[in-house]
Amino acid sequence: MQNELHLMLGKVERLAQAVKDLHQENLALRRQLVSVQSENQSLTSRLAAARERVNSLIDKLPGVRDE
Repeated sequence: MQNELHLMLGKVERLAQAVKDLHQENLALRRQLVSVQSENQSLTSRLAAARERVNSLIDKLPGVRDE
């Protein structure tokens, strides 16, 4: 009986550590997600601005949009 309790205690301790580790990993992943989402938004804005500049330059070319 004592041995079974000792084994169960070990399992509970490992489970508690796994929960703690997963919580820390979850927090790190959430921070990483926020960072990547911010970078994605910035790159999307830069792409849209570049697309506008390219379209503006194309519009200035003679005869390109007249076809």
